[in-house]
Amino acid sequence: MIVFHKKYQRKKKIKKILATSFLILVILGGGLYAIFFSPLFKVKEINILGNEKVKDENIRKIIEEKIFRKLIFFSPKNIFWLDLETPKEEILESYPQIATVYFRKKFPSKLILEIKERKKVAIFYLKEMPFFIDKEGVIFEEVKELNSEFVIRSEKTGFVLGDSVIEKENLENILKVQKALSLLEIEVEDFLLFSPKRLNIKTIEGWQIYFDLFEDLDWQITKLKLALEKKIPPEKRGDLEYIDVRFGNMVYPKYRY
Repeated sequence: MIVFHKKYQRKKKIKKILATSFLILVILGGGLYAIFFSPLFKVKEINILGNEKVKDENIRKIIEEKIFRKLIFFSPKNIFWLDLETPKEEILESYPQIATVYFRKKFPSKLILEIKERKKVAIFYLKEMPFFIDKEGVIFEEVKELNSEFVIRSEKTGFVLGDSVIEKENLENILKVQKALSLLEIEVEDFLLFSPKRLNIKTIEGWQIYFDLFEDLDWQITKLKLALEKKIPPEKRGDLEYIDVRFGNMVYPKYRY
């Protein structure tokens, strides 16, 4: 009698375990179906934010081609299975105007793309070709209409849109010099990056200033200011060929005669 009771209890326990396991499998199966096959998680809306120059439809085309690819078992638009790295690289490669791309998933069915476009800080001439350059030193757009904006020139060649043509630190130094010259009321025609180290500045009056970007710029600017105040009066600037402030405590002006 006792043996029969134990067998009955064992069978009952096994049935309970099987029933529980089956229920868990049903729940898991339903959950997996909901995740991988349910239209609830199919991307129905794409929001593109931050773009001004690059059109929405161009970005959407890349998303359609690179993200919503065909998958063997799952819906290509299922929000859980989106490959976001491939379109990110494609967008950055296709549009140099875009600095950063950030995708966000908003469940259950929305994809948000946040774009940060490059902002110009100057016009950068590579030989005779003008491009907009951003604060990172990257050329990102060919200039169609020239104006009196801040101009930097270089003798470099062989670059394409999206390339870094100047070190960020060097560009920051040039911008620092440009601001200082503006405060000194020196009108500049252009800045020539003669080498990574040497900066030649051509003024509207026709004379030049030579800076060393690897040395103390504050001191070079101070020397220039003192020289213009005490040694080179405004009436003599028209005779200047250049002022060299690169070396030590000295300032070397050269006149045309």
